[in-house]
Amino acid sequence: MKYINYLLAGLFCSPLFFNLQAQSPGNAFTEGFNIAVDEGYQCVTDQQRELSNQKIAESIQMLKDQGKLFYNEASKPDYIQFAWPLKKAEGVGYNQIWGVSNFVDHQGGAGIKDYFCQEKTYNGHKGTDIYLWPFWWYAMDHDQAEIIAAADGQILYKFDGNYDRSCVMGSGDWNAVYVQHADGSIAWYGHMKNGSLTTKNVGDMVSKGEFLGNVGSSGSSTGPHLHFEVYNSSSQLIDPFEGSCNLLNSESWWEDQLPHDKPTINAVLTHSAYPVFPDCPQQEVTNLKNYFETGESVYLAVYLTDQEAGSTMHLKVTRPNGTILNEWDAALTENYQLSYWFWIANPDMNGNWKWEATYKGVTVVHDFYVGVMGTAENEIKDFKAFPNPVYELINLQSPDKIVDVQIIDAQGRTVKHISSLSGIDKVDVKSLPAGFYVIKASDIQKKTSTVKIMKK
Repeated sequence: MKYINYLLAGLFCSPLFFNLQAQSPGNAFTEGFNIAVDEGYQCVTDQQRELSNQKIAESIQMLKDQGKLFYNEASKPDYIQFAWPLKKAEGVGYNQIWGVSNFVDHQGGAGIKDYFCQEKTYNGHKGTDIYLWPFWWYAMDHDQAEIIAAADGQILYKFDGNYDRSCVMGSGDWNAVYVQHADGSIAWYGHMKNGSLTTKNVGDMVSKGEFLGNVGSSGSSTGPHLHFEVYNSSSQLIDPFEGSCNLLNSESWWEDQLPHDKPTINAVLTHSAYPVFPDCPQQEVTNLKNYFETGESVYLAVYLTDQEAGSTMHLKVTRPNGTILNEWDAALTENYQLSYWFWIANPDMNGNWKWEATYKGVTVVHDFYVGVMGTAENEIKDFKAFPNPVYELINLQSPDKIVDVQIIDAQGRTVKHISSLSGIDKVDVKSLPAGFYVIKASDIQKKTSTVKIMKK
């Protein structure tokens, strides 16, 4: 798989700003693009494919000899069904973190054709490529996307230790896990992040949905993605997607087959400035920000996959008091595999704001906070409150004993107050509604500190 230009350099249009307080939200800074491939290369070279098949055969024979091979020809089921093999990691605040760039090529010879009789593939491609969006390198470096077992099975082989920041098709060996299922079929999970692979070994069993590794860009790849490839018990290539142009198998292998194109809001986010997409393989400068000082501009963003020409996205910005600052529709005029949209807001009120987008009947909401959050001169040094975001229990860390804690909501109200001369190192917040809060802590020396947190 190859990302077009890798950088959006040369593709950026001049940004058009508007002030949500005074102007119509008709202008936006938007960018979309499609993923291209170098037709001269494959995700897996012939030599790598031969080596993979050799290692798989050796493992099968070894497990047979040891009486440990899970697959049994006499008792195999007629078919199995796959779960989707990639998910966002726990705590990642996106709606979705992936999109599909390439399916199996069914054309044969010159030309390309995927299972749906479209051209979302490249010549000779034998798998499904699932890329990360938004921020593929940032997502990889922060382990935000997890590769999981599509079905119960047994590990037949795994490669690890190979370079995982490849920018060129046809380069190096990949990191991969190969799993055989009860029906004898084998799934290949390729391009994994170096060192992220499951600690389980050849012969060990994995359950559907179990962690296998993190997405990377090892081997013949130009960006972090998962290459998912499947063979049946007769070593024949399978395309898990059912469609009129699937020449390999007549039925879907998915529990719930996704549509060929799935227009989706991957994320609704706020930033301090436009993100920067540097040259491969440098990590993106996301400029993500959820807390803003009074008077600071807020960059509102929506990230889409499979943007559909002729569709409309509905957008809304809501003040802390529940009134609507602005509400409008954005017309989408192009087909893009991935795209992002930006507007600039100048909030006119302190507190907890809501920024939301609705596309294809799905609404995604993002909270951000605006306000002056200064601290007293007599400040606690190295005070920390974690995790952030928090779900149930917030931990407090300080050089001196914390004896008083106030939790203040977005309206400035104290919603929880704890005092204890014996010290406070944890606060239960599970009963608080989701949103932004401020923790104001005082230690035994009467020093204070404030920290902003998000309650999920």
